Amino acid sequence: MINELNVHIFDYIFSINEDIKEDIKEDENQYRNELNNKIHEISDIVDFWQEYECYFNDRCVLFAKTLGGTSIVYNNFPRFKIDTRKCYLEYKLNEIKISIDNNGDFIASEVEKKLVGIENCARKAILDYCEKKGVIEYKGKVFISADNHPAYAIIYQNIKAIIHEKNDYLFNQSIVQNIFNGNNYGTVNQTNNIENVDEKIYDVILEKLDALKLESNLDDNKVQEIQECCHKKDKNKLVQFLKEIAMGTGTNLIATGILAMFGLM
Repeated sequence: MINELNVHIFDYIFSINEDIKEDIKEDENQYRNELNNKIHEISDIVDFWQEYECYFNDRCVLFAKTLGGTSIVYNNFPRFKIDTRKCYLEYKLNEIKISIDNNGDFIASEVEKKLVGIENCARKAILDYCEKKGVIEYKGKVFISADNHPAYAIIYQNIKAIIHEKNDYLFNQSIVQNIFNGNNYGTVNQTNNIENVDEKIYDVILEKLDALKLESNLDDNKVQEIQECCHKKDKNKLVQFLKEIAMGTGTNLIATGILAMFGLM
């Protein structure tokens, strides 16, 4: 669902909605033109919404057919569905985690590159999610509020990366981690000393199946087939599914992360 090509669109929608929620932005109508401009950078606007409408609140866009063709009419500014919000936050978490892995620490300038174009309220929501999931730690006051703005300023110096031992981190079931860097993937040796590896992969896949469905646009039949493979403990078929998904999209963080996690790339 979310990839390197379209993530800036999801960033913008998330950012605007976080500000609207905090009453920092009031008239959502003025942001629709900017949203269309961002969509137009990568896609025809009608094509985009035909593909992605299902990830946002019902009837946020209407398809108006005229003699000149089909056009988009916004019923309201798009908002993430619950599953979409979860998938988006995990995507941003993985971006920040990769930055930490590459730099060996929380480097504010590098993390900010992943948050460019995102307003502070949305940045706070992303960082709070990372803190909740154990990727970063707040060492002191991080967010400075002013009036009704809960994150008027952010003190990045008070954010610390939490560095886990590799094996402990790989099997933190709260998130599927990207443990790869370029072409440097994990190997089978990473899991040789872990007990019940085969049992663990079924648990991880089932836990992440909803997010995997969203990110990969899996139909219900494919989801059911994956569930059955987990229940039957058919590891070979599951690995085949994951590889097909990862290769089919080229940017599927969840499928690629699970494969790398268990040394199956």
